Amino acid sequence: MNKMHGVWIMDRQGELSKRVLAISEIYPFSSSGWNTMTLQEDGTIQIYDPPVGIFYSFNPQDESIHKIFQHKSNYKMTGDFIGVESSYYIKEEHANCDIVLNTDRYLLSIWALPDMTTSFTLLDKNTQKVESCSFPEMDISGLFNFGRWVSSNLSNTWVTYLNDEFIGEYYPEKYEELRMSENVLIVNKLIFKH
Repeated sequence: MNKMHGVWIMDRQGELSKRVLAISEIYPFSSSGWNTMTLQEDGTIQIYDPPVGIFYSFNPQDESIHKIFQHKSNYKMTGDFIGVESSYYIKEEHANCDIVLNTDRYLLSIWALPDMTTSFTLLDKNTQKVESCSFPEMDISGLFNFGRWVSSNLSNTWVTYLNDEFIGEYYPEKYEELRMSENVLIVNKLIFKH
């Protein structure tokens, strides 16, 4: 793709059909633990661009796309380092936010900060107030990992899953207690209280 990033429509053979959004600036590739495209109730697709924290809305009917808003850190982000091929080569302090939940009212984001800590922030879109929040409580006592994040067509919902292999490896005592098997899937649902 000529070292450009953006949004493309591919055909069934995996070939480029149309370039919907092409951004010429080259910045480090930022891997994401979950799919950053989510289907909205109105049929549009929300797209999150982690290196710069920009949210886009794509309308599949007329194939139009527009920027919704940007959520940035006080630190530099990987998108601020134009021309650097990988975040591995960035020696300056910076923050990453690959995981977000964008609901009608709130934006929950998980940040990797320069001091190697993780920070959870909650943005109230009505008041524009941003505050740090603690790691959400888990339904199952003793578990501290939400598992893998996945995209969802459920509005205002953050879907993650834990399978039996993950529980068996990291929480062997819970594996026996929960009677986990290949047929068991744990789905977490977040409820915002403020």
